[in-house]
Amino acid sequence: VATILIILLCGVILLMLSVKTGLCIVLGALLCALYYKRFVMKEFGGVTGDTSGFFLQLCELSCLFAATIGVYL
Repeated sequence: VATILIILLCGVILLMLSVKTGLCIVLGALLCALYYKRFVMKEFGGVTGDTSGFFLQLCELSCLFAATIGVYL
């Protein structure tokens, strides 16, 4: 429950700072999480420590890319 509240709070803060950029980052993270869940269930049958590290890197890069797009829109 606490983790979900922190995630929601961070999303709200991002949207308060810049609506365009915050929306791009939140959308990028959400799409990344959905892709990750589908990928690990299909390929591995579940989450492992290695796939969690993969998710972390993928999510960081997708948020960075989404922020870059949001700034230049």
